[in-house]
Amino acid sequence: MIISARHSKLRLSAAIHGHSTRSASSSSSWPPFAFARTGPFVQDAPQHENVFLGDSFLRRSLARILPDELYRSEVSPDLERFGARCSGELWRLGRQCEESPPFLRQTSAWGRRADDVVTCAAWRRQKEVAAEEGIVALAYERRHGEFSRVHQLAKLFLYSPSSGLYSCPLAMTDGAAKTIEAGNLSVPDDAFARLTSRDPSAFWTSGQWMTEKGGGSDVANGTQTLAFEDSGGGYRLKGYKWFSSATDADMTLTLAR
Repeated sequence: MIISARHSKLRLSAAIHGHSTRSASSSSSWPPFAFARTGPFVQDAPQHENVFLGDSFLRRSLARILPDELYRSEVSPDLERFGARCSGELWRLGRQCEESPPFLRQTSAWGRRADDVVTCAAWRRQKEVAAEEGIVALAYERRHGEFSRVHQLAKLFLYSPSSGLYSCPLAMTDGAAKTIEAGNLSVPDDAFARLTSRDPSAFWTSGQWMTEKGGGSDVANGTQTLAFEDSGGGYRLKGYKWFSSATDADMTLTLAR
């Protein structure tokens, strides 16, 4: 049978515009785009598995890096338990954080200056979870000696996708704790203990307010803020910070000349 090019174009045009060339007795689902431009296929929502058990590369890497007894008796059971928590409770908290981001309330309803950073309940719950799980504390307890940091970072790796970006203030907190410890900084006596605490009622997060308009990795040369010592033994800062990490933190480290 020979079909002319013109006849083929007519059939193609009819299909595009949703007019079937089949007989009336054909299935009502033909063609697939006749009644919905999106077609009949709908993607199923992903089913979250235990994020530790589902990551064979991570498990193999930890088994290779860590002493066998440590991995089998402590690290693997802890990460398997936490992996289940990440896939359930923490994933739901993370979604709530994403859907209800923080906002700045500059004044009260009556015009009184407030400048409150308002966060959702799920964000505040993430702080409690971080303390309970020792996501910062693990590195400073040093229960596993030189391998403590490996355990901590593996846990942080599992947590981050479910954290609703709460992994950011935890990174700032870890960096602050390390700076205080390594530099033997003069800070309030309980600051380091709070940054590395597992007690949700005592745990602090820290910001890091470093970035100015110059930005970049050369933080020292990019810093123009000046520090002036005051009569109380503290400092007053004069400058402009372009970005403040973890603005709702309990303390912060900042940089000035």
